Amino acid sequence: MAETVSRSSSKSSSVVDVQIKETSLETTLKAQNRNLRRELAETQAKLDKLEAKQLRRDALKKHTFYEEPFVISFPEDEDVYLASKDKQHGEVPEYFYRAHYETSGTLSCYVTKDCWPSVHPKYKKGAAFQSLNEFLPVRDLTFERVMRHFIWQQKNPTTSFISVFDNYCKYYFRSSRFDFNLALVMAEQRAKFLYHDSARHPRRISVVRMSNRDLTPAFFVTTEILPAGPVEAAKSKRLVNKTPEVVTTQESLATCSPSPTSVNTDEDAGSTPEKAQENTIVPKKTRKVKIPIYVRKSAVPEDRSDITIQQFEDSGSDIWLSVRENQKSGLNLLLVGGRGQPEEWLAGGVIPKEYVDHVWPFDGTKVHTHDGDKVVTSSAEVDYEFGTKDRIWRSKTEKRKLEQEFKRNEIEKRKSADVDSASSKRQKPNPES
Repeated sequence: MAETVSRSSSKSSSVVDVQIKETSLETTLKAQNRNLRRELAETQAKLDKLEAKQLRRDALKKHTFYEEPFVISFPEDEDVYLASKDKQHGEVPEYFYRAHYETSGTLSCYVTKDCWPSVHPKYKKGAAFQSLNEFLPVRDLTFERVMRHFIWQQKNPTTSFISVFDNYCKYYFRSSRFDFNLALVMAEQRAKFLYHDSARHPRRISVVRMSNRDLTPAFFVTTEILPAGPVEAAKSKRLVNKTPEVVTTQESLATCSPSPTSVNTDEDAGSTPEKAQENTIVPKKTRKVKIPIYVRKSAVPEDRSDITIQQFEDSGSDIWLSVRENQKSGLNLLLVGGRGQPEEWLAGGVIPKEYVDHVWPFDGTKVHTHDGDKVVTSSAEVDYEFGTKDRIWRSKTEKRKLEQEFKRNEIEKRKSADVDSASSKRQKPNPES
């Protein structure tokens, strides 16, 4: 009897031990499973990041190909369009601001010509700022050309754009003691960065304010040929996904044929798969492109009809591009790696001087927003003074030379006037004789 009880107790204890081991094993397996799932999720997240990074890199290597026609169109009713929810344009700021300095990669009439690059295009009459490369809408209104502009240190190929910044945020704090304009503060912060932290260490910095009167919304409309190869598919995937409704497939007009795989019948007897492949028509994918831009009202026809690029150039208007608006549509810009800023606007080629209403000097500490006769010097280089009339930084030595040259010219003019007056008196006949 005792043996039977001991056997049953030993069996029950062994069963309990087995259950405990099974429970422990199950707990261990569950823990390992959780760890594996966590590691899998972390690995997947890393792969997703790497894939996204690679897609961004591929996108930055994108090559845009447009095909005719190229037109600039306008909303039929500007007020109705700007009030609609599906508009591509935002609010036009009242002013643009630009922090400019002596060694900037942009030509300007507000710096002395000896500061211009040694190789530069002919300066256009009436320009306040001019890019080193001529602006061509068909070539420059592309993803890669705008992304190239965002790389400040790159010299070749030269950019065709000029950067300015807006007051889109409209953060104002007004009271009896303060009058705070965020756009001007941002321009001043940019000037401080250039003066104190930039590798170029410019010492003649000015903040320029430009009026945006007569700017009106428009579109650069054309057709983009999307890459069709397997390697290029990833690059175009971002654009196709964003605008699937406008992606079409059409045969190349140059090799149009009733059959999508036509082969030359004269040589059909000796044809090979390689020859058939050479004669195969590959359909191309295209998408309609509407890039939101701004032009002056002088370029808009009375009936607001579309105009060609040549008609736009004949109008003499300048062209503007908002980075913020072209993030969500149009060029679908990617602001990665510190390239580009949402509040940045790009002028195509030239900013006319007639729209510049203020040029303020920055002395290394603050922007002097005045137009009086107060002498402003650069705090780090006291030899430089800001001219109150021509709004240009000059060295004191250069200023003295200009003043002396001006005095000499004035003396020469007076001497010439005296000589002409004496000569006219001698030649005047005497009425008594």
